[in-house]
Amino acid sequence: METEDVVRSPDVVWISRERALASRGALYAIVDPEICVEVMFPGNSEIQMTEKRKLYFQAGAEEFWLCSEDGKMRFFTPFGELESSRRVPGFPKLIELLLE
Repeated sequence: METEDVVRSPDVVWISRERALASRGALYAIVDPEICVEVMFPGNSEIQMTEKRKLYFQAGAEEFWLCSEDGKMRFFTPFGELESSRRVPGFPKLIELLLE
């Protein structure tokens, strides 16, 4: 996705079928995903994730999900943190990460 400073690629995105059709054949998505997900790794900081979240929302994302190193999920909209995702309300707040 293209942000104000550069083309960025979240760790995971969800794009509806309607939006995805607009990117068919493009090298990278030319539409904004509804959901951007970032996974925290030892080299990441909260400040970096806050900046990415801000850029993704400026580019048109509807939700930003942050997965901590221990699998805890946090959900955000441009207006702040949510208890759960609005787009996927049943998504677990804790997931098992299989990192090697």
